[in-house]
Amino acid sequence: MSDMGIKLTDADMAELRVAFFSQSEEILDNLQQQIMAIEDNPGEDNWKALKRAFHTLKGDSKAMGFNSIGTFAHKVEDLIAGIKDREPDRASIDLLLECADAFRVFLDDVADNREPEISGIVSKIASYAGGCAPVAGKQELQKTNRDNGRGLPFLKIEPERVDRIMNLVGELVIGRSMLSQLTSEVHNLGTDSIAMRLENLNSSFERTLSDLQRSVMKVRMLPVDLIFRRFPRIVRDLSAEKGKIVRLKIQGENTELDKGIVDVIGEPLLHIVRNAIDHGIETTDERKASGKPEEGLLSLKAFHQGNQMVIEIEDDGRGIDTDRLKEKAIQKGMLSSDDAKKMSAKEAMNLIFLSGFSTAESITEMSGRGVGMDIVKDAVESLRGIIDITSEKDRGTNITLRLPLTLAIIKSILFTYKSETFALPLASVTEIIRVLPEDIETIGGNPVLRHRKGMVPLISIGGTEISHSKYFIILIGVARMRAGLITEKIIGEEELVIKSLDDRVSTGLAAGASILGNGSVVLILDPLFLIKKGAGYQQMSGIVENI
Repeated sequence: MSDMGIKLTDADMAELRVAFFSQSEEILDNLQQQIMAIEDNPGEDNWKALKRAFHTLKGDSKAMGFNSIGTFAHKVEDLIAGIKDREPDRASIDLLLECADAFRVFLDDVADNREPEISGIVSKIASYAGGCAPVAGKQELQKTNRDNGRGLPFLKIEPERVDRIMNLVGELVIGRSMLSQLTSEVHNLGTDSIAMRLENLNSSFERTLSDLQRSVMKVRMLPVDLIFRRFPRIVRDLSAEKGKIVRLKIQGENTELDKGIVDVIGEPLLHIVRNAIDHGIETTDERKASGKPEEGLLSLKAFHQGNQMVIEIEDDGRGIDTDRLKEKAIQKGMLSSDDAKKMSAKEAMNLIFLSGFSTAESITEMSGRGVGMDIVKDAVESLRGIIDITSEKDRGTNITLRLPLTLAIIKSILFTYKSETFALPLASVTEIIRVLPEDIETIGGNPVLRHRKGMVPLISIGGTEISHSKYFIILIGVARMRAGLITEKIIGEEELVIKSLDDRVSTGLAAGASILGNGSVVLILDPLFLIKKGAGYQQMSGIVENI
């Protein structure tokens, strides 16, 4: 660059570093998939993709002055050519995966201004190659360099900028509500001509804002593949460590969800996948003895359902033994024998969400410490999602996560209780019915409603004594749990911008707050919290109350 008379400033170099690390991370994110694709199908296209990735890493590293990383990438190019000639086996694939891991470590080193120590992995490459790995031809390298993926029509935007735009759209949504409120008030005053003009303006504004809102939301959406792509390597390595044969099946990897959810949900999913292999899927001998195929099946599936994102993790392993769960809970002093006898299978299944609970006989690196599913549950619920488990002994287990598509704006139903206005996420509302006081029965001192050949526990925000001749009951559902919320008046549906509450004032009852068109603040209630506090779910001496 000096020969061309170009001098880069510190700011220029800083921008180049950001671009380099960003692109390198993207390449590394895909490397594991490319390497494992060769293990399944050593076709020419897969080899070309892998060589292209390391060649791009080599060129970019040397351009940035990270010569040791560039040298390492060149050694890996030689290794790839040698493995291709010999035909890949598990050992060679393991070495390629180790090289991908090493490259990520080396990136961290240069990011922290440390010199990468490449001698160890280079020695492994030399030992494998035996000094005879051929060097890729110059013509081929030039060809791959021209096809390094940089011409793809993508624009990189910092997440903070998108979040800022999303916040501004949220303020516009509040402004739209205020304009609607003003239009209604003007119309009620009888000034028809002004009201008509305001209505036309409001309609135009609403259409434009809806388009803008959808467009910005789309920018925040990311494919769930960003999470799923980690699991083939994890399943491969962990199943080999445990002496099991496990096939991973992934569906719906292009399904999109909010970036804020992508950032949080990865670790919970990772723990569930590890649990499925560690505890769920049996060894080959156990599977043969029970008449199952030697190869266990673990499937990850993502899809949209209404305005929710659903992720299912299912295995065909031994399932969950609820009797054993209860035994362990009794041994740990978490449950009394009398309460255990009264438990349904579903209630017993929820014991795995208790903090400190584990069925492992010994503590290993993977399990036995009682830390896991409670953390998974907390993470899911922090996203206003729900987790549901179904299992059949010796047949397998299904864990379903239901998550909102976005964390910023939700459709809600507004209602009043003792002259205060509240909101509930519309996704949790199954039905609204009107009842007379005599329709409400009492069982065990708790109000219930007989509805559709069943009994629905009733809950209220602060007591059931309402001075009305009729009630509105909002039936809410989360997973398989149901309850009815007693209300005085239904206002209607509205799209609300969620504002988080300060931890000092949050009690768990509200998932957040919003501002209505008239400028008043409304609390958005958490349906799962309401159901947990419902009379029908306060059983087992408080054990399930925290589940």
